[in-house]
Amino acid sequence: MKKVSLLVLLNLLMYTLLFSQGMSTSGPYGGFMGELVKTENTLIASAGNGGVYKSIDNGQTWEKKTTGLPTNGTVYDLVSNNGTIYASVFNNGIYLSTDEAENWTAINNEVEDLTFYNFMVNENDIYAGNANGGVYYSEDNGSNWTEKSDGIADIQFEDFAYFKSAVYAGGSSLFRSTNSGNSWEEIEITGLDANGVRSMTATENSLIVGDNGNIFVSSDGISWNKSTLNVNASILNMGVSGDSIYLTTSVGRFYYSKDEGLNWVLVQNTETDQFVRDIELLDNAIIMSTSEGIYSSYDNGNEWVNSNQGLQALEIESLASNGTYIFAGTERQGIFRYDTESNWTKMNFGLDALNAKSIHNIVIVGDDVFIGTGGGVYRSSNFGTEWSRISDLGTSTLDFDNGKFVLGSGGTGIYVSSDTAKTFVLSENNGLNIETGYESILLQGDTVVVSTRNGEMFLSQDLGHNWTDVSITGDYYMTYDLHYSNDRLYAATSKGLLFSENLGESWAFLNNEYLSISGIAMAGKKVYAATKNGLFVTSETREKWYHVSGELGNSAVNEIILTSDKIYAGTFASSVWELPILEANLPPIILSQEPIISDEDTELSIPLDKLIVDDENTYPENFTFAVKSGDNYSVSTNIIIPDENFNGILNVPISINDGIDNSPVFDLTIEVSPINDAPVVVAYKGPTNIAGDELLEVSLSDLTVNDVDNDFPDDFSLSVLEGDNYQLTENQIRPNTDFVGDLTVPVKVNDGDIDSEALNITISVTAILSINNRADKPKFSIFPNPSNNYLKINSDMIIESNQIRILNLEGKLSKTVPMKTEVQNNVIDISSIPAGIYLIQISIDDDVSTVKFIKQ
Repeated sequence: MKKVSLLVLLNLLMYTLLFSQGMSTSGPYGGFMGELVKTENTLIASAGNGGVYKSIDNGQTWEKKTTGLPTNGTVYDLVSNNGTIYASVFNNGIYLSTDEAENWTAINNEVEDLTFYNFMVNENDIYAGNANGGVYYSEDNGSNWTEKSDGIADIQFEDFAYFKSAVYAGGSSLFRSTNSGNSWEEIEITGLDANGVRSMTATENSLIVGDNGNIFVSSDGISWNKSTLNVNASILNMGVSGDSIYLTTSVGRFYYSKDEGLNWVLVQNTETDQFVRDIELLDNAIIMSTSEGIYSSYDNGNEWVNSNQGLQALEIESLASNGTYIFAGTERQGIFRYDTESNWTKMNFGLDALNAKSIHNIVIVGDDVFIGTGGGVYRSSNFGTEWSRISDLGTSTLDFDNGKFVLGSGGTGIYVSSDTAKTFVLSENNGLNIETGYESILLQGDTVVVSTRNGEMFLSQDLGHNWTDVSITGDYYMTYDLHYSNDRLYAATSKGLLFSENLGESWAFLNNEYLSISGIAMAGKKVYAATKNGLFVTSETREKWYHVSGELGNSAVNEIILTSDKIYAGTFASSVWELPILEANLPPIILSQEPIISDEDTELSIPLDKLIVDDENTYPENFTFAVKSGDNYSVSTNIIIPDENFNGILNVPISINDGIDNSPVFDLTIEVSPINDAPVVVAYKGPTNIAGDELLEVSLSDLTVNDVDNDFPDDFSLSVLEGDNYQLTENQIRPNTDFVGDLTVPVKVNDGDIDSEALNITISVTAILSINNRADKPKFSIFPNPSNNYLKINSDMIIESNQIRILNLEGKLSKTVPMKTEVQNNVIDISSIPAGIYLIQISIDDDVSTVKFIKQ
């Protein structure tokens, strides 16, 4: 493992609660600081990879101000001109702010992908040195740019100055242009270092140029005087602040001059041994920008105090936890400790060797803390309060397992210690590339895996004596971190997370999202990743990464560790951030489903136990679901209501929620089984009037029936039900003797399976009147009566055969008279019926009249 080995079992507690977004731990404070500029009462500071910071209290406290700047953008230079602040950003040209760094706007038209290490602003003119050589010029405050590199295209320029109507550019030599960069002339400075100009500045009367240790002053830009000042170190920066010219150099030193560079005064900050990047000379304070943050002096430089409050711009190289403290190792600024009161404390006592403050690895063994640094291996037995060097082997790879340490040292190979790091013994290293630096190392028992800085990977199963090349083939993969879990060897690389189940004989990607991953941590099958674009999480069963950075956003992260309830992220230039583990939640995924079958016309709720779900929580406890709209159904409070009479397959988009995140939408299928619905008798369309002695038969053709499942009247049957005031023979109705009025007759049908509800039909029954005693005079008469062969009907109307029925005295139909054959001129042929007493019934105008006659 590259940077941290924890001997602490990390049991992750998974609940379905929602926590606040990830946030900064408020430290540790510091950073690799660069340019300082001042506008009115505001200080603006470049933090390089950490962006831009602003102070409104003369540097006592700082606040990050990057709105509008590119995420993870490295700021190389800051310039102030007439209240406007300008910033050059790696691969993004130049930005400006007109509101004291609160907001930034790009002025990089046609130079948006260029890098300018240094630039100068004079009124609306901007001169910028391209990182690849040459100069770009804008005459309209950055709206438009033109390359002005005639004769200087291959020169990288370190600084610019404007002096007596001419522009000076310092690089391998000093160059001057008096025509807005259209042409450049080289200015000879006798005694200038072979590396050329490092920095320069100008007053109204003097142009001052510095190289790697010398100062040159000119009053006309042509002839030069070498200053008697011997800095004996590189000159990083020069500038004018108030009535003083200053230059900055190494080991906390800067010089200032109040007489145009003739005489210089040394000011030493004894609190730091780092390079001074820039200074601002205020009325009552000196503000110093260094490689480890900001310092302030309020007594003309005699005493200095750290002024990093709010300055969270440290590059974190390593992280570890012992359950009580979080330890953070930085690049060049030592180690910090985070306590239970949320305080960060610098813990560098004893880290005296050169490069010892570059902390690449932290290993915790019991109560001891071991660190691998550029200046050797150190040990602390009091949680970082004091450090003692136990090996002078500078290393960026250190790991521990089962009582043994391993470390990699470029140029010699892998060392092993079996005595708690008291002594390290160089392994035989047969087959290992020892001519390169090492990026990451992992120790598991006697197995050692190491990655190199040229993209190789090697494995040894005998503590480094013999090695096998297990490099990932097919492309160049820089492996930043190694991890062993669940019988898999994991490699976090510049092109994604790969794993091997056979100790490197073959490799496969965990998923198809190829993030550049600098560090990983694992808990069970869950994988947390530190990347150039923030924090991500996945599992061994997922095919994608999930972004979980919270307020950290897309800021680059170098290192990651887990505690019982939090994730700690060591960033590239934003110090340390923390995130509740619960917030780094993997959203549930519905993988598949068991069959779900429901009857037609039946509402249903989704049975969660029918879903096959990938989730880290206890499914389906505390899970909810949401149903999306679709075809052939409606939704009411997540209840699915199939359309009336629908059967077949419903496709229902649903998602589930584990209390924190929603799953992706899953197309659920529900089989709706057909149900034979009962037929509905809608209406009766048969005869509705009969005489009291008449028989009425109801048939299917007399009914109107609706049936959504069957074709009426195919395979249907009819039932006439019993009722009052009539007798029933099968489906024939006979009114009771002497009944006159309305009969209510229930009828129903059956579709071969289900009966309909009964429909009550109403039949009006009229009285049977004797020949000799009629309550109403019939509308016709007959003669002769008695008769042998014919009856003559006396009526005002022509009687058709379909109006006539001849009944016996029991009311049974005795004869029907076919139309036009046996009724002519209202004469009926009765010759074919036997002798006896009969009734003749004729329907006239919806009224039925009956007359008795005798057949002889």
